[in-house]
Amino acid sequence: MNLIFNKILRRQPDLKLSNTNKSLSDFFPKGTFYFYGYPTGLESNFLNSVPPHIEELVAARSIVCSGDYVNPVYFYSTSAEKLGKNICDKLRITSVSSKQSLIIPGNISSNVTGRERNESLKKFLTSSFKEKKLVMAQPFLDDDFSKVCLIDPKITNWLNDKSNLNKILPKNFLPQRYLLAKNGNELHEKISELLIPCVIKVTSSSAGDGVYICESKSDLLDAVNKLKSLDETIAVDQYIYAVKNYGLQFGLSYTGQSTIVGVSEQITSDKGEFIGGTTLNEIPIEMSEISQYIMGTLLPYVYSLGWFGIGCIDVLVDEYGKSFAIDPNFRMTGMSTALLTRKKGCTSLSFIMSCDENSENSLNLLSKYIMNGNIKVLALNQFNNKWNMNVVVYFKNESLKNKILKELKIVGFESELINKITPETA
Repeated sequence: MNLIFNKILRRQPDLKLSNTNKSLSDFFPKGTFYFYGYPTGLESNFLNSVPPHIEELVAARSIVCSGDYVNPVYFYSTSAEKLGKNICDKLRITSVSSKQSLIIPGNISSNVTGRERNESLKKFLTSSFKEKKLVMAQPFLDDDFSKVCLIDPKITNWLNDKSNLNKILPKNFLPQRYLLAKNGNELHEKISELLIPCVIKVTSSSAGDGVYICESKSDLLDAVNKLKSLDETIAVDQYIYAVKNYGLQFGLSYTGQSTIVGVSEQITSDKGEFIGGTTLNEIPIEMSEISQYIMGTLLPYVYSLGWFGIGCIDVLVDEYGKSFAIDPNFRMTGMSTALLTRKKGCTSLSFIMSCDENSENSLNLLSKYIMNGNIKVLALNQFNNKWNMNVVVYFKNESLKNKILKELKIVGFESELINKITPETA
């Protein structure tokens, strides 16, 4: 699969954000089952070190944005039956009927890890369908699994692999690539050739897994030593001194129509891991050129390969206003649901937080903000005596946002994002 840039039919794209909220049903045929899931560990050429209980929380995001015709696939731990009526009513948890969804049984719990988890998931999913109706965000590559997939898993995995970015986007939109190593051993052997600063990344991963920002020689040595035994492709790219980190979220219908679902400003940890984001109400001017290419050239190309659905290209913008695509996500992302469920006139801040399961103060404050329309819980589960949740905070000004975050922190909510963006003195 190679993109020959001068031979692809270019469409004149509409670069306006969608005026109305979309759902997964706008992009997939009626009767599709969508599983926002990933292989665990190192499986199907993909690195995923996210803990299972967070994976289960993430998968439930599709419930809120599935629409009328797409059936979400999610874990029993996030189901209304498991959570209980009281907490679902208190936090206004969105639920769907069993006839319009597929619940992964409780025996595949967060206690099931590694290879056993992957094999159990594959067995359950392949036995649940007689036709090609399943779409998995990052699918398994087994031949038997592909028989139930609406989209060829090999196409999705190829598009999601960072090593193929130069095959789908012109080099003027990409950071310079210093090295593409076939494994950690080759990376170790060529360490003397690498420039500092740089970014080392496992090419098939998500949410910042396997990404190392190297601003010093000690950073570089640490990253190379951690990856030395890894038998996966590793890229070493130019470090971009970014002033903005955006995600351009797009939808490509199974009939070929494309739309810009929205743009978010991504918030990452100091290590480059995704921890949340804020929706924007318009496309930033510095994103216009790359947005035109994505909508007018890239999406027609990937549609010709047989891919459709919802996805995102992560883009860094440097101090000179130049855009660099750094990560392809031809699947739902951490900001998809927030963008699909925007409130008119409001900005949305999406992130994961947790609180003690017996903290009435925490839950009462959260319930108050939910009733006022300032917060929506997208997904909820319980693990190690804590409620874990993906929430969206809706706000019209920074003072309201800071007030809400400060109060959540005071009553005991824990969140890496809140710690990062809320001043200690706020």
